[in-house]
Amino acid sequence: MLNKIKELRIKAMKEKDLVARNTYESVYSAAQTLKGRESSDYVIDDAKVVDLIKKEIKIYTEMSLSKDVSRELELLNNLLPKQLDESEIKKHFMEFKKTNEKPTPKEFMEYLDQSLNLKGQYDKGLVARIVMSK
Repeated sequence: MLNKIKELRIKAMKEKDLVARNTYESVYSAAQTLKGRESSDYVIDDAKVVDLIKKEIKIYTEMSLSKDVSRELELLNNLLPKQLDESEIKKHFMEFKKTNEKPTPKEFMEYLDQSLNLKGQYDKGLVARIVMSK
């Protein structure tokens, strides 16, 4: 995913699309900064990139919604993998609950991440609300 962002950044530079270039640059730079803080063999996987994108979205959401910020949010959201909707999360939860009588949100998120390989494809707040309501 980081390579995709790098390619999109270069494309935006060639097309002189300043908003897109700055948007992709912010995520790419955050990833490089993260890599610099860790050991030299540290690998930035797609899940970490998704987390960085979500952090950027949160930052932009808290800013005023000018035309450029709205476009930046659109660009960032397009980078994210398809997010599970509430009905899909509930369906997975009902399956998980068959083998785990009183699951915690953390246990269910670990199941989504590790067993179903859905890391970064769900809203953690929504998952917690679903688990706590059942």
